[in-house]
Amino acid sequence: LPSIFSLFPEVEVATITSVIQHELRASDIYKLDPRHRDKAERKTLELNGTKLELSNDDTALKEYKTLNSIIDPLSTYFSILIMHAQPSGKSALLAVQLFRYTAHLSRIASEYEWHVVVSYHMAFFTKRRREMMDGNYAGWGKIDLELRGEHLFPYRK
Repeated sequence: LPSIFSLFPEVEVATITSVIQHELRASDIYKLDPRHRDKAERKTLELNGTKLELSNDDTALKEYKTLNSIIDPLSTYFSILIMHAQPSGKSALLAVQLFRYTAHLSRIASEYEWHVVVSYHMAFFTKRRREMMDGNYAGWGKIDLELRGEHLFPYRK
């Protein structure tokens, strides 16, 4: 098998590593989309030689204007996770769960106002990332009723 880094030559090695280690934040998923990666507006704050990147919901809305602006880099994110999971023998099950989430995201994008879809996705992604740190990938294949009620229900189209 080719190395995971050679399979995704357009993605920075540090970004692939952050995906594998479940450190890539939802607001940074644009780094997996070469069309948008260099265009993003970033606000940084430097303190004692350390640069901190600032992000907020407005930044996410500016960067994720359409469903494709989330789905495209998310597909790369999922592909990296699937390739990384291959030695464990769980990559097929992981793929099924990830495809379910993609379908769910597509469905809610057609039913709810876009700004709340982005907000829901950011919260969902963050919650799943924490679970993956504990080795649990099953949450991607389930609808999160708590987040759905909190972020989506009041904003049906």
